[in-house]
Amino acid sequence: MSQVVDLDNSLEVTRQELGKLRGRADEEDERWRAREQELLVRLEDSRCRERKLEDQKHNLEVCLADATQQLQELKVFSRKMEMFFRSETLTASSVYLTLMYLCLN
Repeated sequence: MSQVVDLDNSLEVTRQELGKLRGRADEEDERWRAREQELLVRLEDSRCRERKLEDQKHNLEVCLADATQQLQELKVFSRKMEMFFRSETLTASSVYLTLMYLCLN
């Protein structure tokens, strides 16, 4: 009979330990789920930032291309003006007419 009582007591202790372990496992599981959710939110935020940076990069590339085109046009205009001033006998009316022509073209 004493062995039965000892086994019952041992069984009860084991059940209590199992309950505590299950409680800790549930707590850990909840903690890991919360951490997973936090990481998923951070990942989505990072993806949003990446998309915004890609958009900014594209916009800057477009601006650079536009500025490069304007620079090329200004270089051409500058060369035309340089050639004109080197080759012309300058009068006020010829300068005005030439400038008007160059600006329109």
